[in-house]
Amino acid sequence: MPSYSASTGLRCGIKYFQSTVLMRKFQRMEHYPEVKEFNACEAWSEADPSTSS
Repeated sequence: MPSYSASTGLRCGIKYFQSTVLMRKFQRMEHYPEVKEFNACEAWSEADPSTSS
């Protein structure tokens, strides 16, 4: 997610998108970890199609 408070300008949004809409309003951007400028959040991973039903 874009973030002015991150040194790279980006923060990992996985916890943001996993939380309820109400809780998203109360979390400051500093709560989410910074990610590298040319990298995705390591917590995100591709879904394995063989495990989905």
